[in-house]
Amino acid sequence: MKQPTEQEGRWFQDGYKAAVSEYKDEAERRTKLFDVLAVDLITRKVRFIGEGKTLKNAEAIVTMAVMRRGIEDEFFVEVAADTYKEGDTWEGKG
Repeated sequence: MKQPTEQEGRWFQDGYKAAVSEYKDEAERRTKLFDVLAVDLITRKVRFIGEGKTLKNAEAIVTMAVMRRGIEDEFFVEVAADTYKEGDTWEGKG
């Protein structure tokens, strides 16, 4: 069996490091908690719909809120937990 060249060894190591990093990022995203907000289109005031949810659950809540309430008066978004407080003005962060 042929031994890899030094360059091939570096490519493998770089690819391995990238894969591990991507895996850690995905794992962090899955364990990170999110808040689900309704934001008034006129006043830009934040109203909580769900707090401390996983990304998958937060996305499902947003989908259900859009289907039930529509988007005429407000929009729905998931943000990192503890980014906003009830009644804050939406700044587009999180």
